Amino acid sequence: MKRISVFLLAGAALLALALPLTSAGAATTASACGLDKVWIKVSTQTDLAEIQAGNAVLQVSKNAAVRRLATRTRADHTAAYAQAKTLAAKYRLRVATAPSPTQVWEFNAVAGLRNRQRAFNIAYASNQVAGHLQAIDLANTEVSAGCAAGVKANAKTALPMLRMHLALARAALRASR
Repeated sequence: MKRISVFLLAGAALLALALPLTSAGAATTASACGLDKVWIKVSTQTDLAEIQAGNAVLQVSKNAAVRRLATRTRADHTAAYAQAKTLAAKYRLRVATAPSPTQVWEFNAVAGLRNRQRAFNIAYASNQVAGHLQAIDLANTEVSAGCAAGVKANAKTALPMLRMHLALARAALRASR
């Protein structure tokens, strides 16, 4: 929990510094700003991490709720990544081509439990709960403070999906205990 709080605090500081300001001090809406870039980068890193994790989980887990979560997140994040690529091209933003180093580390930690079914399922579902809480927070920040209308709309559209994934992750965690 402490690591998540530090991550959120660091992310908030980064987002505050990333917003371009006009001479009047208001964020510009003419083009993508730093917050929009952060949303595209982090959301596409997460999309790639979810696709990778979903594939691995479906090879390992026998738990129906965990498999349902992995199947749904893999499909939804595959579609989200494709949409983000199109959107990024419109605003000349870069999409991620790999998960973040932290996401890779988390994936490897969960994968290391593959021979211990219950521990694997709990670790995966716990990671999904924490990750989707962070993703919802970032999406809400983009919706309220982003600059580019299309990027803000992308984050707003992602929110129901992220909330559904959070509910599935909580159900998978309950089913794994």
